[in-house]
Amino acid sequence: TVIKFDKDDSLSLGVVNGGELKTEIRLLKDGPEIVIHSKGKININAEGDMELTSKGTMKLSASKKLVMKGDGGVEINGSEIKAKADSNLELKGINAVVEGSATLEAKGGAMAKIQAALVKIN
Repeated sequence: TVIKFDKDDSLSLGVVNGGELKTEIRLLKDGPEIVIHSKGKININAEGDMELTSKGTMKLSASKKLVMKGDGGVEINGSEIKAKADSNLELKGINAVVEGSATLEAKGGAMAKIQAALVKIN
């Protein structure tokens, strides 16, 4: 275990194994910024509610896959929401509703297909 003070600019707490820094939490005066780094997994658990709040932009990114799951549901709210897939976009549900209060537009670059046992227009 390493605890390091850097000329009143930062405080670091880390775990070294085999001469290599494995995990670290750094509190930086410049910024100010908090950095959490691990060569392995990071787990954050709460027995109650958990809230992440930012007065600026909040970004979530993953080199592999980003997974969100809510056993009681998932809500996404915002003044503007955009979803974009580089290849395929699939939205699925037992019942699905797409509604535009003023305008609804559906386009297919090469083909648009509506398929069901019964199709009702207007």
